[in-house]
Amino acid sequence: MNILKINQTFCSPDSFQDRCVDILCGNPGVFNASCKSILIDIYNDMRKNINCDQYKIYYNAKGCHIHNKINISSISKNGNIYAGHDLPVWLNNPEEADWRVMVISQDPRRDDEEMGNGKYEIGISSPFGLHSQKWRSNKTKGFVHWLFLELFRDYEKMSVYYTDIYKLRGVGSNSTLDDTNINIYKKILLQEIELFNPNIVLLMGDKAQKAYKDVMTNVTTTIKPVKVETPHPNARVRKDDKHWGKYKMQKFDIKSKIEKIKEEFSEIINNTNR
Repeated sequence: MNILKINQTFCSPDSFQDRCVDILCGNPGVFNASCKSILIDIYNDMRKNINCDQYKIYYNAKGCHIHNKINISSISKNGNIYAGHDLPVWLNNPEEADWRVMVISQDPRRDDEEMGNGKYEIGISSPFGLHSQKWRSNKTKGFVHWLFLELFRDYEKMSVYYTDIYKLRGVGSNSTLDDTNINIYKKILLQEIELFNPNIVLLMGDKAQKAYKDVMTNVTTTIKPVKVETPHPNARVRKDDKHWGKYKMQKFDIKSKIEKIKEEFSEIINNTNR
């Protein structure tokens, strides 16, 4: 297996990180205000070990608690919270980038094994496991990272921010999307968009596309990003006409997916620069 090294700055500068943590622990938020220092510690550990051979999930052993406005009915087990969360992460300094790309995916899935078979309440990772060299190096699980590895080669002054629309999801294959708290999640996503100020958004899947459309009606700034819409990464090609979403596919492999999305990015950037 090829190893995907992160050569870009990860989750910096501190000033941007602090504003992101303020959103996560705000009102509404995912976590209560007392969790800020815990989340900063997690970011620091992710940054320190970004290119280490590991797959690590962070647990709430230090007392990181869900915000009291979050309804835990669909993200709990035996009356206790039992869910995953993906911390938003970003590459390169958004404040210095010419191209700010926001990747919005669906939700933070966890299985029982990852959660110690019920030992832990909250399992914190990153979208598509970006912070884990072992996870992101798997092209099937982390092909979006391989996409940006190629885009960084073409566009040096690019920053990418990864986040989910559903900030929490219950554990296990039988869990469902947490629509109980979707309005809170959309308010958080709105603040993330206004913080990052993207000029391109990559929306991965129908849920992300719908949520983004709903959120953008409430944006108070002049943000007008260009949308790139793809199916959910796990979506299969339509056998009748060989399409993966809107893309006509000669081959249905990771390389072909990356090439299709790259072509769309290149067209957007080249048209903008004219």
